This record gives sequence, C-alpha cells and structure tokens, in this order.
Amino acid sequence: MNKTIKRILIILALLALADGIYYNFLELWLAENDMHIKTISTVFSLCSILTVSTIFLCSNLIGRNKLKRFTNLLFLIKAVILLLLFFLNESGLNVLIRFLVMLDWCIDTEIIVSIYPLISNIQKDDKSFAIKSLIYDGFYYIGVILVGFLLGKQIFLLKFTYNSYVLISFIIIIMCGILFSQIDYNIEIEEEDKKVLTKVIKELKHDKISIFYLLFLIFGQISFYTVMGILLTILVKNFNYQPIIASNIKLVSGIIAVLLGYLVLAKFTFKTNYINFTIKFIIRYILYMIAVFIPTKLTILTAIMYTRLLTNCYINTTDSPYINRFDGNEQLSFSNLREMISYLGRAIGTYLCGVTFAVGITTNLFLASIFCLLQIITGLTALYLYNQERKLVWLETIGMKNYQ
Repeated sequence: MNKTIKRILIILALLALADGIYYNFLELWLAENDMHIKTISTVFSLCSILTVSTIFLCSNLIGRNKLKRFTNLLFLIKAVILLLLFFLNESGLNVLIRFLVMLDWCIDTEIIVSIYPLISNIQKDDKSFAIKSLIYDGFYYIGVILVGFLLGKQIFLLKFTYNSYVLISFIIIIMCGILFSQIDYNIEIEEEDKKVLTKVIKELKHDKISIFYLLFLIFGQISFYTVMGILLTILVKNFNYQPIIASNIKLVSGIIAVLLGYLVLAKFTFKTNYINFTIKFIIRYILYMIAVFIPTKLTILTAIMYTRLLTNCYINTTDSPYINRFDGNEQLSFSNLREMISYLGRAIGTYLCGVTFAVGITTNLFLASIFCLLQIITGLTALYLYNQERKLVWLETIGMKNYQ
C-alpha cells in the first residue's frame, strides 16, 4: 500500500477514535446542559438535514485540486468548535451550544466524505473503499470502549466526565490536523473540468447504473434504520434487557460486525457478486419475513442480529464498484451525492422506526422488509447493468488488442 495512503488511513483512525470518544456520550453531555430529550432529538434531526445541505454546498465549491487544503481547514474548524464547546459547558448559552454541535456534525461528515477521494487520487480499487469504512468503524468502537471504561474514574488530576471527553477529542483532532498538514500529497491533477454536483446530477438521467445504485442505497438505508434506528429501545422494551446489557449488546455486535467485515474482505468474498449479494440482503429479507409471520423473540432477534452483524460485510462488492466507475472530480461529486442520499434514507428510516415501534416491533420488520425487497430489486438491477458494462469494456479491450 502507498505510504501516503497509509498515513491518510492512520489519520482516519485517529478521527474515528475522537468521534467514538465524543459522540458516544454527546446526548448525555447535552442533557447535562439542561436540554430536554425532545430538544436533543430535534438537534440530531437537524444535524442530518444540515449535513445534506453542507455536502451539496461543498460539492459545488470544492474540486479535488483544493481537496487537501479544504480538508485541513475542516480539521482546524472542528478543533476550534470542540474547544469552544468544552468552555461553554454549563454556561447556559444553549442556543450557541446547539449551533456548534450541529456545525461540528456537518464538518465531521464532510471530512469523512473527503477521505476516499483523497485516497483514490493515488490508488483506486474496490478494497480501498471497504478498508476505509472498516478502519473508521473499528476505531470508533475502540473510542466507545475507552469512554465507557474511563467514565467516573480519575487519573492524577484528571477526572473523566462527559466534558473531559470533549477536551480529549479536541486534542486528538489537533493531532489529526498536524499529521494531515504534513502529508506529502504531490498528486498531479489536471485543470478542473468545472463539473460540479449539479451537473453530475443532471447527467445521471443517462446513467442507469448510478440511478439504480442510488435507489438501492436509499431503500437500503430506510430498511436498515426502520429497525436499527432505536435499537437500544427495542432491546430493552421487547427483550426486557437491562439498559446496560442492551448497550453492551449493541457495542459487542458492532465490534463483531467490523471483525466480520475484515474477515469477509480477506477470505470470504466470492468472485460472483450475486452470491455476495444473496448472503447479505436476500437472506436478510427471508429472516425479516420469518420474523413477521412467526413473531417469536428468537426469530425477531435473529433477524435483527443477522442484519447488524453483516453491516460491514461485502462493501467492496455492493458499493465500491459504483463509486469507482467515476474518476477525478466526478468521483468526488458522486461520493458527495451518495452521502446525501445515504443521510436522507437514514433520516427517513429513523423517523419510521419511532412511528412504527409504537404499533409493534413486527410492524417495524414488515415495513423494513418492504424496503428491503425494493433494495434487492434495484440492487440486482444495478449489478446486472454493471456486469454488462464491464463485459462490454472487456470486449472492446480485447478487440483493440486484436486490432493492434
């Protein structure tokens, strides 16, 4: 692996560690600042909406020739925001705190979105995208474990509280910024072709592969978060687990999902993508339907845990190929569009999760199964069209070689 790519991935790991430390108890930190649950949930909802808008704006302003400087600036702004939040704790300036939390969320997402285009400018392959996702999730959970273990303890003069986690995250982000500014990123990039997100969106009407992939993405996010949007509540209310046990189940299952993702990427990715697709999505759909028609604790928990544990598996076959169809500035714009669609689907799914849970968990699963079926239909269509395109490219390549 390229030396520069390794350094970018190390910085991503540090960012994920800081995020795990900061975001895991953010809800409780806000509650300590006299914010009600309804206010906190509204803040998080606005975070998702503003993230979509931020990604759209940045996509139209930032080309890949400015991507390194832009990302470095984002690290600086994020560090300043965290430092301000640390000092604003219990200040009573809650309007300013809410604004800074939402701004931080948007900036953090934009940094993560920018990482793969930075890598693909050096080396573009399907595994790189999957590795990027696995590293972020893995180190995020390490951060979550650390904060859970250290909370309430004291080392020398430092007592670990929710606010001290804001300070620790600030220190790590400063490290990220310093390391990122020192990266030797001398990539020859041709003059920008002036393609921005709005132009890419207009061109998608002629690109059936991308249309079906984006439909697959939004249906998948809605389906996933219709069940996973309030997973802790489901585990407590439907399975009668104590909150601490439910939290540990969520944490451990997330860690196992990352480990399975690494294992599948290294050893168990099949050459035929239809098999990979079947394992992740079609079996998920079957388990959802079994849980709907035979709603026992075993069938419901099996469907939920199967979905949870395979979250990080086969990303290199279900997402990477469609992103890597694009090059240069087009890839940056498409990556941003993908994140916008992803967050939109997540917001819809989380909302539906809360609404349908009031009726019953089987309603969540039934609705999730409908969107899962739509995900399967659009995903298989995208895969078929992609394979046809690759076959055509291969035939053209063979023809050119024979001609030469």
